This record gives sequence, C-alpha cells and structure tokens, in this order.
Amino acid sequence: NKNHIHDLTITASYDENTYIGTLKIKCDKHATITFNNETKKGDYIEFTITNVIPWSAENPYLYPINIEYQNEKIIEEIGFRNIYVKDNLLLLNGQPIKLKGVNRHSSTKNGYVESVEDLINDIKIMKAHNINAIRTSHYPPHKELPYLCDKMGIYLMVEADVECHGVVHYDGSYKEKYYNLFAESDMFYDAILHRQERMVYRDKNHTSILIWSLGNESGWGKCFIDAGKLVKKLDPTRLVHYERSFIRNSSNEDNLFDFANSDCAISSFSVILYKFNNTSLLAAYTPV
Repeated sequence: NKNHIHDLTITASYDENTYIGTLKIKCDKHATITFNNETKKGDYIEFTITNVIPWSAENPYLYPINIEYQNEKIIEEIGFRNIYVKDNLLLLNGQPIKLKGVNRHSSTKNGYVESVEDLINDIKIMKAHNINAIRTSHYPPHKELPYLCDKMGIYLMVEADVECHGVVHYDGSYKEKYYNLFAESDMFYDAILHRQERMVYRDKNHTSILIWSLGNESGWGKCFIDAGKLVKKLDPTRLVHYERSFIRNSSNEDNLFDFANSDCAISSFSVILYKFNNTSLLAAYTPV
C-alpha cells in the first residue's frame, strides 16, 4: 500500500564525553516526526538532544518518537546508547560491561506459542537472578521480546535462523570433513543471506540489541563471509557475532566479526573476553 510507511530506520547515538544524543530517522515516506517537543518533516531527519539519559540494562530510559504519514501514526520508543570494543573491552556508553547471559529458546508450558506474559515472566526471573543478557538461540525471537527488553533492561544478541551442523551426520556417522558443506554451498547461499537481511530489517530499531549473530554451528565458508559483509552494511552501528568465525582462514576476514564463541560444558558458568586475530573472542561456558 503506497499510503503506508514500509521502511523506517532509527539510530540514536550517544556521546559519553559531551552527553549529547543524536537521533537520525530515515523513512521511505515524507513523514512528520515529533521528538522532544520539536517537529520536522522529511524522509531523512536529525535531532540533537543535550544532557541525555543514556540507556542501559540498569537504567533502560526510553524517549518517545511520533511518526505520522497521512492517516498513519507510529509511536516508537528509543534509547540513546553506543556499543563498541576498545582495548579488548566491551564498552557501553564508554563504560566496560560484562554480559551475564543465557541462551534462550522460545518455549512455554502453556501451549505451542509463548505469550507476552510468558516473556515478561522470563525476564523478571532473569533479572531477579542477575542475568542481564539473552542470546536468542538459534533464531530471531518472538517479535515482542525486543520491545520488552528495551523497556525492562536486557541486552540482546539476536540470532538469525541458521543452524545446520547436523550435516556431519548425513551418512549415519560423524565426519568432520562435511562440517563446512552448507557454508560453502551455492545451494544455500541465498537462503543464508536472506535470513540475515530479514533479521536486521525486522528488529533494527530496538535499543536493547547490541549484537547481531549470523547463526550457530553451521560451518565456515563464503556464505557466512558474505553474510557478515551484508549485516555490517545494513547496520554498521552494532557488533556482529558468528560462532564459527574463529576458524576463518584469511586475515582479510578479521574485520567482519567482533565476536566468536566456543561452547564447552563445565561445572560452573563464566564468560571470557579476549583477543583473537584482531577480533575480540567471547567464550561462553554453559553449566551442566
């Protein structure tokens, strides 16, 4: 429908040195946008705000934005924050943070589809136990989860729906040589990149998302090299993770990924952040 907004990109950056926030809004329509008692019209608009209250899991402060086009009205809530790696530390708003997180699968005891109440309850339980981060293993989450994490204060690593390590068992026995079969295959190239694009476009306006993940345990090859390039192009403001990127073969691939991870079953939980081929490696150890 030509009378509706189809694509809206909101970027809210924060300068921890000046406490200034910069809001950038790109829209596929010539819209009327109101923020902080100021109204502007256009398809690309910038606002500046001083003395910003930065967003974090401890203080998930959100600012409302009103977007109008013809008879359509969209209300978004956005937090100002920045996320980057410096000197091998993960920094949010210039301060080092630790992700005390979990892999979360979309499930409920109340049926096949989890409700908003299920999501809220899970987040409350996590925060009560000092969990501040979720990896949406191994697919994008229920569409309401990022909204709730924005409001309630949870850091998100949203993961694309790519999980195919079972290929090593395709003939009935484990054969490591087949591990990269899908990742290097032309047959799966378009599907893998399409799932990255869908993930970013759906959830790109959520403050709680700090990291995009390309998938899980699906080998290494041209499909994920190009998927990493695509995600960086679609959203250069966030970090990019892929679990198998630590086995990459060329230094030319180093700048594509900010994180990799190695899974290991041990008796306690810890998270380690360290340097690996000019990339920070996040190793998550899950309890058994």
